[in-house]
Amino acid sequence: MIYVVGSGPAGVSCAYALVHKGIEVTMLDAGIELEPEARAVVNKMQNSKHWDDSMLRKIKERMQASIEKKIVKYIYGSDYPYREVDSHISVKSNGVSCLPSFGKGGLSAVWGAAVMPYLGDEIGDWPISIKDLAPHYSAVLKFMRIAASKDGLSELFPLYTENYQAFRHSRQASLLLKDLNKYKGQLNAEGFVFGSSRLAVQFDSYKKKPGCIYCGLCLYGCPYGLIYNSAFTLDELKKNKNFHYIKDIVVKEITESKDGVRVIAQHRLNGKEIIYNGSRVFLGCNVIPTAKIILESMKAYDKEIIVKDSQLFILPFLRYKGVSDVTQEKLHTLSQIFMEIFDKKLDQRSIHVQFFTHNDLYEAILKRKFGLFYSSFKKPLEAFMSRIIRAQVYIHSDSSPSISMKLKKGSPSRLILDKKANRHANKLIKSIIKKFYNNKKYFRMVPFTPLLEILKPGGSNHYGGSFPMRKNPKKFESDVLGRPYGFKRTHIVDASVFPSIPTQTIAFTVMANAHRIGSTYNAKT
Repeated sequence: MIYVVGSGPAGVSCAYALVHKGIEVTMLDAGIELEPEARAVVNKMQNSKHWDDSMLRKIKERMQASIEKKIVKYIYGSDYPYREVDSHISVKSNGVSCLPSFGKGGLSAVWGAAVMPYLGDEIGDWPISIKDLAPHYSAVLKFMRIAASKDGLSELFPLYTENYQAFRHSRQASLLLKDLNKYKGQLNAEGFVFGSSRLAVQFDSYKKKPGCIYCGLCLYGCPYGLIYNSAFTLDELKKNKNFHYIKDIVVKEITESKDGVRVIAQHRLNGKEIIYNGSRVFLGCNVIPTAKIILESMKAYDKEIIVKDSQLFILPFLRYKGVSDVTQEKLHTLSQIFMEIFDKKLDQRSIHVQFFTHNDLYEAILKRKFGLFYSSFKKPLEAFMSRIIRAQVYIHSDSSPSISMKLKKGSPSRLILDKKANRHANKLIKSIIKKFYNNKKYFRMVPFTPLLEILKPGGSNHYGGSFPMRKNPKKFESDVLGRPYGFKRTHIVDASVFPSIPTQTIAFTVMANAHRIGSTYNAKT
């Protein structure tokens, strides 16, 4: 039997490739799901033409907004994607923000659905090329639909599919795109390349699901389940006779013999130890749980492992002109526009930017800051919100702080995560902001630095590289099939094997690489 651990994007992509090769696969997964009470509210919303205040309060009640620190993103008012991890993986974090998931579908339950491939030039330090990944980007898009446009980004970043949809931009985004296109020549000369965002969202009606109604609830959880979650693909895999799913399982350790693997696990609910014997195991359970399993299996205590991170900072902009009635517009609240910055004077690597327009969390921030005085300033604050556009800016792992990770022996063993500073990062962030400011006449907006947020390492969820792939791996590295040095039948298929973390969205390449490893699998290798 072949085992795949984890139902997140990596696990399902690997399992999908294996099953479609005719191989029998069993997925082991903690598999925590949305609680019945919250599911009942979502089901009620799906079957109602009118959503009353009680429904909206339920799915919004726990979501918070912050300009000071990263806040956990809930889904339908639930924290189920993050639940119970601390009970099974002891982690002490110092200056680091990493949130592993035991939820069904992993962190895809709460992601922003942004989808962008990597640039071939920026994975030159990898033992595989963009040509190796290209057919697997296409394969992933056979089970994950995207919304995209052929535009200024397409030449550098292929769509890898003809089966894509369009979406309606918000009025703020439409006006920003109009200004960007008006000055496209000047912006391109300055190293700015831009276009519509690419989102793993079903905007049109398809397979009995309705199309997007632009209700603005994306950040809380789509009531119709239109934002891709790898749990959707898991449910499709369950229909295949070669696929088996076992939930409530937390894998602890792996041992190998000449003929197979022994997966030592614990039942999530009763704590009982369970042993699974098979021929191979593929780990797709995210960087922190995967590291815990591999280091425990190696008995590698007190050995420092470096996790690479793509630094994220959030930069609001103030547009020269606002949009009337912005709080009343029907829109989606995911990223609207993607932009890449190519400027060797700033950084040798590209910088990835995602622009977001209005969502009601902006109002929540202002209500909290102004308190009882908010109602007195409501009109000028609404005018202010009509001009705010928020950018999420990602920089390459070479220019970002990283994470030191060590496993300390104990009962249980504990992972210690510490921030490793990179002096270049803050200088680069200031330079990027200055570049935006210097080109304000083309953007028709200026950076609004009082609301600048710089997230801790791990806060972007774009991290990995703990067991980087190498052509000739050494200890604590992996081969091109994700096998850590010293292992023959254990493959890592998540971002742990990325030699570096480019700035574009990580999930799409995680899925493509996991599919590559699964489809390349040969029992004799």
